Amino acid sequence: MLSPTSPFSEAQRFNNSPYSSAEPFVLRLHDDDPVALCILLKALHNHPSIPRLLSFKQLVKIAVVVDKYDCSHATRMYCDRWMKGWTNLTKKTGYEEWLFVAWVWGVEKFFGKLFRKAVVEACVRRVGGGMDKVPVFKEREGRGGFGELVPESVLSSVPIPN
Repeated sequence: MLSPTSPFSEAQRFNNSPYSSAEPFVLRLHDDDPVALCILLKALHNHPSIPRLLSFKQLVKIAVVVDKYDCSHATRMYCDRWMKGWTNLTKKTGYEEWLFVAWVWGVEKFFGKLFRKAVVEACVRRVGGGMDKVPVFKEREGRGGFGELVPESVLSSVPIPN
């Protein structure tokens, strides 16, 4: 992560700083949740004190740092354990972050269902004075819609309700 060729801004600050063996370099990670980052670092180094259970908020915060530092592959062995107590709440109101968690660790069985649900519920077009649930992919392309953000293969897998 801190190699000279790393794309992370933290690495660039580290590599461009004047090195002094008398004084340690302090790398400030203002945007990262400190507890989530600590758990991530322990997981990356297979430390014995990696928590077995997490609150849902902790799970989401860890997913954020895992995604930021692109290390989902290195933490995949822990994600099943961390998600275990929360999988029954994937579709429940108040747990919408499950979509992101499933994306970060590539949990297809949840991501596909949650993405379809989000698209069908969020993308609506006013028809005849009412709100009909009709995904509007093509109309929104080029204007900040799903067409710019999500691969066509994913969009085409979403069933359009009648």
